[in-house]
Amino acid sequence: MSKKLLIIGVLLTCLPSISSLLIPDSYYVIVGSRFVQSFGEAVAYALSLVLVAKYLPTREQIIWLGFSCASFALATVLGTSVGGFLSTHVGWKFIFYIPLISILGLPFIYRFLPDHSNKKTKMDYLGFTILAALFVCVNFIFSSPNLYLLIGIITLVILFAIHIKRAKQPFIPPLFFKNKRFISILLALIFLFLAQTAIVFLPPFYWKIYTGIL
Repeated sequence: MSKKLLIIGVLLTCLPSISSLLIPDSYYVIVGSRFVQSFGEAVAYALSLVLVAKYLPTREQIIWLGFSCASFALATVLGTSVGGFLSTHVGWKFIFYIPLISILGLPFIYRFLPDHSNKKTKMDYLGFTILAALFVCVNFIFSSPNLYLLIGIITLVILFAIHIKRAKQPFIPPLFFKNKRFISILLALIFLFLAQTAIVFLPPFYWKIYTGIL
């Protein structure tokens, strides 16, 4: 299952770039594609950490987890500068070509990554779809707040709660939400990443407001 999910994560990282390149003038296509891409990146990154813990000895786990954290921090810093440079001197559409590099890793994942899938385990596609739709609505409500999106978010939250209680193998088990310590740590990390994103994203706008130069 891990192998299949990792391949899906890589594909979700690459394919939305193609839709953005084909329909670059549609705001909703770009935002929707970027959301799906972010979801794929999150799946691939989370699974990479799981696979490191699953297949590597303890001493090597520390090294590769350190590389993973360092690369994430480096990408956060360089991504803004490189993206700004490419948008200014090459064209903002060129940014969508960069994620396509990830597809080069698919043959290696398929060939070398062990596959210990359990035939009794089934993917919760309905739960996955509801959760993805929820994140899309949350993403749009920040850019275009309206009552319909708010109603959609509330409805999807209720549907997801009902689904995970009734499904035999839900995408996110109900026990996940009963671990208060884990949830509190997860919320703290979410706010930490939001703060890091704001630190990187907002300064250029303040620079333009106070200096008139961008």
